[in-house]
Amino acid sequence: GATESLAGASDATVRNEVLPQLRELEHQFRVLVDKVEDQHAFVLIFGPLKSGKSTLMNALAAAYVSEVSSLPAYPCMVYVSHAEERSFSATRYDGTTDVLEDAAALQLYVQRSHTELSAAIRRVEEEGEEFDPAVHFPQAIRRVDVKMPAGELESSGAVLVDTPGLYSRMKFGYSRMTREFRNSASCAIFVVKSDNLFLEQVFAEFSELLDLFSRIFLVLNVDSKKMDIGPRGELVPSVEQEEPIRIVEAFESFAMTAPLKRAAEEGRLRIYPIDLMRAARTRLQVASGATRDDDGATDDRATSFDVFQRELANFLNSTDYLIAFIQDSLRRSQVLLAELAALSGHESVRRMRQRLAELRSERTRTTSQREIVARLCAFAWDEAFQEELQRLSERIREHARKSAHATTSSMDAALERWFHSDASLQSLVEDELRPSLTQYQEGLSSYVQNTMIAEAQGLVAAVRMAPELAGQLRSIALSPDELARQGVQSVPVDKKRLAVPSPIQVDDVPVKKSFWDWVLFRSRASVRQRIFGPAENPTVRIAVHDKSARLGKGALDDMKRAIDRARGTFIDRANDSLRKGALADYERSLVTTIRTALEEKSDFLDARLDILATDIEELAAHCDRIEVLDGEAADARSRVERLEGKHARPELLDDLEQEDLADLVLAPVRRATEGAQEGQGQANEADASGSVRVHVSENVDPPQPKDEA
Repeated sequence: GATESLAGASDATVRNEVLPQLRELEHQFRVLVDKVEDQHAFVLIFGPLKSGKSTLMNALAAAYVSEVSSLPAYPCMVYVSHAEERSFSATRYDGTTDVLEDAAALQLYVQRSHTELSAAIRRVEEEGEEFDPAVHFPQAIRRVDVKMPAGELESSGAVLVDTPGLYSRMKFGYSRMTREFRNSASCAIFVVKSDNLFLEQVFAEFSELLDLFSRIFLVLNVDSKKMDIGPRGELVPSVEQEEPIRIVEAFESFAMTAPLKRAAEEGRLRIYPIDLMRAARTRLQVASGATRDDDGATDDRATSFDVFQRELANFLNSTDYLIAFIQDSLRRSQVLLAELAALSGHESVRRMRQRLAELRSERTRTTSQREIVARLCAFAWDEAFQEELQRLSERIREHARKSAHATTSSMDAALERWFHSDASLQSLVEDELRPSLTQYQEGLSSYVQNTMIAEAQGLVAAVRMAPELAGQLRSIALSPDELARQGVQSVPVDKKRLAVPSPIQVDDVPVKKSFWDWVLFRSRASVRQRIFGPAENPTVRIAVHDKSARLGKGALDDMKRAIDRARGTFIDRANDSLRKGALADYERSLVTTIRTALEEKSDFLDARLDILATDIEELAAHCDRIEVLDGEAADARSRVERLEGKHARPELLDDLEQEDLADLVLAPVRRATEGAQEGQGQANEADASGSVRVHVSENVDPPQPKDEA
């Protein structure tokens, strides 16, 4: 369950570092559980390519397994065991298993997988990394299970394991084999042809295997038909055919390394010269009921395989192997449980737990912020700024009053100067009066803008419930001052300016008619045009004495009153537009800015809460799985320790009653003896195929090999 959970982890570190190790442990636990539950005795068969491993498997199983043992140099192990029906399955490093219809389908399946694996290895090596299938290509096959009717395997409880080549480029298969079968109470068969026996590289890595297995059977695959050339050119039987034991003696005397000699002296290594092709053919013929054809082989050669098979069975059925089976299984359990405990404390797992705590803390904070946002969204911001905006309005009004007074003085002075110059009326309006009104409006506009900017920092803080609101805004990462500034920037104060009108028109100026005007019956409009020029463009320059004669003192007062009326109307309208309009816009802009910011914050927090919920759910599932796994592992450790206290010491078996010992005998051996008649189990009997059946009675212990007697 923990493996399946972490397989969906979004954290790449967890997937790349923890998941492969967890899958490896899951696989190792399954192998151990299956081994103990079915009381399997693993027999590993290894050696150089084309050394006769497949042929040996045919002979041991007395069944044709070459069709599945000769897979295309794929770095996985093939487990061959007994079952009533044939079945084929392949397990990958990611823990998935595929079931194949038959041996041919398995061959194609492995061939395709071999191509994919080779491409993955090249890709990883080109990147300068060391290839690890669990990390870089978890789709790779790690084991193939083949079950078939094989009575010999059923009676001995053996599971034949065809191993990857020792000298393959894909060395990881061999490396994993050494890890998987350490402390597994297994024995190994090393197969080598006589032609390669004296090659140093054949045994280059044999020392590691010597440390790995308690018993190694070295099968020297000889050719009993091999011929040599005699002195007269005739064909004569070779040494392999006549005296294969001489090849073994030469190897022991001249080529055997010190570790090999030590293992042989300790009884952990035995050498058997066997014609595997002949042995496999004979065994398959007997198993199928066909006529046996020994091609004239001598009795010694015919029984050489039987001796090897009997001693192998004796070892697997011995009390020593039973003790090793129990002790090594318990020791393997402790090793795997210790690795599991270490994996639970892996840095990536620790970071994952820490990340879960951080996300939960963030979710609490985010939920609190979301509640604050909801309250702020419901707040009556439209009413919140009225008092402060009124204060700003008074300040602007006071500034406008002072500016209007200055503008009035400026325009009156301009009018006085105009009467003492020969400037035209157009010049008075465009160069003096309108610029004064424009300056007033620009000054007021600038003041309003600057005042709102200057007061922006204190505007939000000055609203009702200011300390609480400001604090709440800051708690959700919204700055009141920044919101106020954004509100100001959104107000188009310049667009509130009015078009500046002409403060005085030609018709507003009173004129005096001259004598000739009366004589010629000129109208006042005609007179004004003669004095100022056209009404729409009064650009005629007027001499000072003409202004005094034709306009007079009354004209000055009338013009002042006309200018005052125009100025007052314009200032009032400008004040309304710039003060009232801008402040109203500012209020709307500020409220809109705040509400928009709150809505955006609300959407962000909602989205973040959704993400947090998903991430927390994922991490919590992973962490909960690991916690459950820790609890199960702790319970398993306690139970294994109790089992060790009961079975760990070999001397405890000496005190067992015979019926207790019978209960401990390997299950396949018990199954083989079921139904046997009483009194017939007093000794070990070799059947026609050479396999050994162990019968346990109250007087006879299970058989002991000669070298362990």
